[in-house]
Amino acid sequence: MDKLNVLAAFSALSQQTRLDVFRLLVKAGVEGMLSGEISGRLNVRQNTMSANLTVLLNAGLVRNERYGRTIDRKSTRLNSSHTDISRMPSSA
Repeated sequence: MDKLNVLAAFSALSQQTRLDVFRLLVKAGVEGMLSGEISGRLNVRQNTMSANLTVLLNAGLVRNERYGRTIDRKSTRLNSSHTDISRMPSSA
């Protein structure tokens, strides 16, 4: 991972909601989650969630998988360092 990618990832994760989204997706594993499910779990409006998911997508931290009319969101980096992030206590 080069320096620009790392900076983009840190920048995306520096906002609380995006960090919470990323942690949820890491915990969800290969199954991922639907954006409506994520917004419901975090009590965030869907349009706000969409904007946050776009930032994470552009930083390369999540990927979209389309199944018909639904889009499943998944973490792109399931390794030990991200698992450690998902285990950190939430500030909420």
